Amino acid sequence: MDPFAATPRLQIGQSVIALRNTYVCRTGQIGTVLEEHMVGDRPDWLIRFARGGLDGWNPCEVGLWLQPSPVGTEPPGL
Repeated sequence: MDPFAATPRLQIGQSVIALRNTYVCRTGQIGTVLEEHMVGDRPDWLIRFARGGLDGWNPCEVGLWLQPSPVGTEPPGL
């Protein structure tokens, strides 16, 4: 059983919007998924934000801090 099955899955090129301030982004800022890799048994995504912030995000963080846009669409709120 995949422990991360219920958490958001991101795809390269997908847009996200920050739901909260972090040290790499501010609330409402748009980011783009640049790459996906595995950290142990879980996925991790590298996301770059509009003002240059860059960081890795795991499924639990994505569910709490980011709102993914549907694949192939503009981020929510645009």
